[in-house]
Amino acid sequence: MALFHAASINSRDVRDGTTRTRTGNLKLAGWSLPVPVWVGIMVASCSPLELPSPSHIRGSVILATSPLAGADLRVWQLGTDGERLEPDPVLEVQTDDLGQFEIDVGSGAYGALRFEVYGGQSREYWSSESLRFDDSSQKWPSRGVDRPLLSGLFYRVHHRPTGYTVAVTPWTTLAEEWARARFVGFLSSDPQTSYGSTTEAALARLSKHFGLRDLIELEPVLLDEHTESLSPAVRYSLSLAAFSTLARQIAERSSESVQVVNTMRLTHALAEDASGNGAIFDGLGPDRSELAIGTCPPPGMCPGETCDHLCDLGPQTLRVHLARALVAFIRSDRNKTALDISDVLDMAVDIAKNDDPELFGQVGGELFDLDPPGIEFSPSLIRDENNDTVVFDAHAVPIHTSNGPPIDLSDPGRCHAVAKYIHRLESPDDNPLRWQFSVHDPGIGFQTDAVEYQVWNRTRNQLVVDWSPARMLGGNTERAEYEIVLLGDRVGELLTEQGEFELSIRATDQLQNRTPTVSRCWNHTPLPPPLQVGLAGRPDGENNLDAATLGETNSLALPLNGSTEVEVMEFEVRNGTTQAAYVTLDQLLDNATYSKQWIKTNAELETNIQPNPDCATAPLYPCLDEVPEGSETTGDTVTDQPVPAAVWGIRVWDVTFSQGGIELDPCRVRNNRCEGNEYHFRARYSPIRPRQLRVVLILRDMAFLAPAPPPRPGERTYYLDLPLDWDYFRDLILTGNRYGTWLQCSDFRQDDPSKCAETKLYRHFRALLSARIDAASIQVTGRVAAAPLLAPQDLQNPGTFRDPVGLSQFSWAVQEDAILPPLYP
Repeated sequence: MALFHAASINSRDVRDGTTRTRTGNLKLAGWSLPVPVWVGIMVASCSPLELPSPSHIRGSVILATSPLAGADLRVWQLGTDGERLEPDPVLEVQTDDLGQFEIDVGSGAYGALRFEVYGGQSREYWSSESLRFDDSSQKWPSRGVDRPLLSGLFYRVHHRPTGYTVAVTPWTTLAEEWARARFVGFLSSDPQTSYGSTTEAALARLSKHFGLRDLIELEPVLLDEHTESLSPAVRYSLSLAAFSTLARQIAERSSESVQVVNTMRLTHALAEDASGNGAIFDGLGPDRSELAIGTCPPPGMCPGETCDHLCDLGPQTLRVHLARALVAFIRSDRNKTALDISDVLDMAVDIAKNDDPELFGQVGGELFDLDPPGIEFSPSLIRDENNDTVVFDAHAVPIHTSNGPPIDLSDPGRCHAVAKYIHRLESPDDNPLRWQFSVHDPGIGFQTDAVEYQVWNRTRNQLVVDWSPARMLGGNTERAEYEIVLLGDRVGELLTEQGEFELSIRATDQLQNRTPTVSRCWNHTPLPPPLQVGLAGRPDGENNLDAATLGETNSLALPLNGSTEVEVMEFEVRNGTTQAAYVTLDQLLDNATYSKQWIKTNAELETNIQPNPDCATAPLYPCLDEVPEGSETTGDTVTDQPVPAAVWGIRVWDVTFSQGGIELDPCRVRNNRCEGNEYHFRARYSPIRPRQLRVVLILRDMAFLAPAPPPRPGERTYYLDLPLDWDYFRDLILTGNRYGTWLQCSDFRQDDPSKCAETKLYRHFRALLSARIDAASIQVTGRVAAAPLLAPQDLQNPGTFRDPVGLSQFSWAVQEDAILPPLYP
């Protein structure tokens, strides 16, 4: 990309003493100080009216991230040994406001050209202060004022048809000084060494360190422009931005101003490093003294990572320290590109690990970030729900008020007991199991999508959630906030299992350094959803006990036989949650007793006084001389005996969609059989239709009200609605049973005492005359569990199964009010 700026540049041709004025076409739109972050050379393109000559050179002088404006640029032509061929520069020109220049070295130029820069004005990207340089303002540590601020060696002048573009930067300065020192060293061992080849090798080696193509010729790029490509020019720009950032870090660590510690000062110190002690970057100057810039804190004043003294130059300055500075720049608000840590990670790692002995001697390269990310928990409060207060809305949806003390799940010292209603494990806003923490990595940064958690059931020593990403709340790769919320749809075991659970967290940085696992535990108790329990009442259906009668429809005959049951008490239960409950129902009876009265007798059905009655010839019934044994008129009266516990029972109907409903059997769940009388109370059908269930206390049979003993030992007695079936008593129906009909001669003939003059027809039967059941109370208890085989919980709220549900002072009675037929005397 070519950027142009119209400028008039005065250049003086020293060789012939003339001064030429040439107008170039250098333009950079919108540039003004303070400057945006630069990288690379600002290249001028030629005017369509003026083609570049073969010796035409355009270039820029850049101090790391900003141009060096108003600087004197002197161009020297060097000989084969790097000596100046003329006592004066070939050309001398001043850079414009953008640090740019344009020259023509003429057809006589050949070999190497050295660009020297003196004075000028610039600015660091991290400071608003202007930096002015002159020959005395920035002396090199061990050089005189004759040394330039910046320099660069251009060793390719062979009259390229399109001319040349060059950049003079801190890197070209270091490369030129390093090449000069290496050339002197090589001459002592090889007098045929070429200064040019040494310079080319130095430029190539330093370029390779940054992954660059060339330190002298580059296309322009501005780091304040949106770019997603890590091109060579962008890499050059980033390396210069890192150089400026390193100067900033040294200034901040040393508590020095930008006027004292800046990119130029750092360049000169490193140039001293490159020119001394074997021409390597090892922190030692020409006199083998240790080099430093800024002021290092005294020992003991920089705990932790800050004891990495950036002010002390050494083998890691252009490796580890520069790589870290590159990362710091990418993270800064001055980075206007679309590049992030992941884009420059390989570049930073390569810089830090470079162990080229030609550059750094025998000191090996290092990774610049050996430490894994850190994890810090924030207070993660939850309230235990075991003492919640619960009320219900119109649709039986429970509304909770948590009364339990706050519990900090981030506490590393305790495995807190936490009781949670399972229907409240559905929303992250409903007092959830939540952990909040931050991850930080001041080094290369961490992978924001590689912060993970897993969950173990420590009671069963079983993994229930494998490593999964945590939710990032905000931040960046240097520091970010996270949270983990465990809900039932993710961790189903929280709905069904009681025991000790463990949450583990880990994070990974950009270099795959992983934190040691950080764990927190809690002792989990799942609570069943609260069920809204209605008031108990006496049933009003046809099978209820109150509808039972003697000798009429709905009589007690079938219950006496044990072949049907009657309903004694009922109440409604509603589940307005989205979770099922498992309810164990039991009856609780306080002093339930019964009383009964039976009659066993023979009813006189008919007297026959027709002519010639003859008992012996009766066609239908046996004629007996005596009453059969056991058929005398007797009673069977029992008072206040305990009702057998085994006859009580409970039945449950789901009446959500119909009044009759569907009866529920004690539940069976896959692989888990519900024990005893445990029922599965399913979840609501919709937010406005709770699950409605009808619970009924029943008497499975009422055989305890039958007369005892039976008329014939070992013989089963069946009771029925008993009609006497005779004209005199056709409408009389009793509850009982009959054992036969017979004739008896009630009067004998006068003329023949062996014959009957009158017969009477009798029927032997038993009938229930009255029955009664009394109890101080009849109740149903409910113990609710969150899942089969879990221990039921004692709930704390009225309107649920906290208290037994039932009736007090229960009483029921029936009385036979029919007029009995004449009985056998």
